[in-house]
Amino acid sequence: HRFTMNLDETKQSRKLIELYDYEKRKSFYWNRIDHTEKGFSEQKEEHDIKLWSQDPMSLLYYLRVVNLPKNKGETIKMPVILDGKQWESVMTFDRKEKVSVGSRDFQANVYKLENFQNGELKNKDNTIWISDDEHRYLLRIEAKVKVGSFAIALDRIL
Repeated sequence: HRFTMNLDETKQSRKLIELYDYEKRKSFYWNRIDHTEKGFSEQKEEHDIKLWSQDPMSLLYYLRVVNLPKNKGETIKMPVILDGKQWESVMTFDRKEKVSVGSRDFQANVYKLENFQNGELKNKDNTIWISDDEHRYLLRIEAKVKVGSFAIALDRIL
């Protein structure tokens, strides 16, 4: 499996490739940054990973098929690979809420998401809304990142 990312920002460009070998339980990480002020840097690493680890994008699809908690305070833990390194995401059921997408209303399960690396909390205050039906649409995501926060909301369903 492979995860790639190409960023072109004002002061830097970045190319990232992560390869996952689940049979050997290894990730291979390559990160290349070309910064206008700091110059060029390249990083190559290999890390051990847990079985069923997901990259950040595949985790969003995985949430649509895994058994998620539906009672206040219940959690599910999922192994995640970020920047080639092993993390653990913990989703906690928070509440039910009505969410509108276009002209449709959905009953949604709302989850709080925390991310840990080596047992240490590294990222919190994230929220995910998933429709409480057979489709399990990802209706909204709010997340904190190093430079602030972002929100993604489903606009319509075709």
